[in-house]
Amino acid sequence: MKFKVSEIDYSNALGDKVGTYTSMVYPTVDKNLTFQVHVAENGKIIDESLKETKWRREAIQTWKPFMGKFGHVSYAVNISIPEEIAKQFDLEDTYSEIYQKHKHLMSEYIFIAEIEKSFEKEKERGKVSNLLDYTLQRGLKDFSIEWLYYEEGNQDPDVFKMKKEIPSFSWRTSKQQVQENTDEKDLDQFFIEH
Repeated sequence: MKFKVSEIDYSNALGDKVGTYTSMVYPTVDKNLTFQVHVAENGKIIDESLKETKWRREAIQTWKPFMGKFGHVSYAVNISIPEEIAKQFDLEDTYSEIYQKHKHLMSEYIFIAEIEKSFEKEKERGKVSNLLDYTLQRGLKDFSIEWLYYEEGNQDPDVFKMKKEIPSFSWRTSKQQVQENTDEKDLDQFFIEH
């Protein structure tokens, strides 16, 4: 596989004799699969995130059918696969394959943002409850959910660009905070009006 470098940054921490290069790299066949490579001054690769970036993109795709139920929302799924498990899999292996074998040891962090000019708490609570039920059924070791609502602005496909602005309302919760069959009314404790 051939790669192209789109950016290179150099940093040298105070007190360190040598610095580190951080490069943004992508396969020539897929510019959308941009990942980071950290390289020491001597040329030794310290760390790279190609597999994790690929698996994160696949995780986002596995959520697409479910997320489609909510209309025009922006979302992202960050994943956590323990290193000892990730080492057992190659780039050719898919996130779905890893999830099927090791979901009980994995975590997913779901970020959702949407423009909702006429926010109705009861209606949105039902959507959050639906999301929570689905996430609990996935059998993950851990998860967190952050659903942000903006009363104005433009919907951006990149949820993290939207996160830079302060939302009007949000729900934030995690597996540790909820039980299966959590009543919709119980979700109000995770609701924030900004």
